[in-house]
Amino acid sequence: MDKSEVRSIYLRKRGELSPEELRLLSIKVQESFVLTPEFKDARSIALYSSFRGEVLTGLIAERARRAGKGLAYPKVMGHNPPHLAFFMVDGPDELVPGAYGIMEPGQEAQLSGEADVRGFDCIVVPGVAFDIFGLRLGYGKGFYDRQLSGARATIVALSYDRQVMEEALPFDSHDVKMDVLVTEKEVLRF
Repeated sequence: MDKSEVRSIYLRKRGELSPEELRLLSIKVQESFVLTPEFKDARSIALYSSFRGEVLTGLIAERARRAGKGLAYPKVMGHNPPHLAFFMVDGPDELVPGAYGIMEPGQEAQLSGEADVRGFDCIVVPGVAFDIFGLRLGYGKGFYDRQLSGARATIVALSYDRQVMEEALPFDSHDVKMDVLVTEKEVLRF
C-alpha cells in the first residue's frame, strides 16, 4: 500500500469512533502519557491542538501548567512552503481558530516571538497512522517532518490503538521517526 491508501484506511478507522469513544480513549492516552518520564522530566513541552478526531491534549496541557512546565503550540505560517512555528502560551485558552480550522496561538502569543524547536524537551505530535517501529504518517503536508528534523527533543506521538499498524508504514527519507508512541493500551519506545 502507498501512503495515500494507508491514510484513507486509517482516517476511516478513526472516523468510526463516536465522540464519546474519542473522549474516553483520549483520557486514557493522556493519563498514560503524563505518567511517563518523558512528561515528568520535561521542563518544556510542545503540544498540538486536536483536529478531526485526533487524541485530545487538554489534560496534558493542564497537568503541564500545574507543574510549571513551559507550553507551546504550533501555528501554520508562510506560504512557500507553509511551515509550523511554535509559540509559548499559558494554556489552550490562548488559542484561536487558524489554518485548516485548527486552534493555534493568537496574536498575543506571537508578540513574544517564535520559540526555537531545539529548545523543547518534549514535542507531542498527532498523526493518522503509526507503526510498531516508530514511524508516523500524517496528513501528507510534511509540516511536522520538516519541523522535527532539527529537533533535539523527545518526540512523542499520541494515538488510538486502532491507528497502529503491526507492519512497517511506507516511508520516505525525510520522514522523522518517533521516540515514543502512547496509546490507550501501551507505551512503546523506539
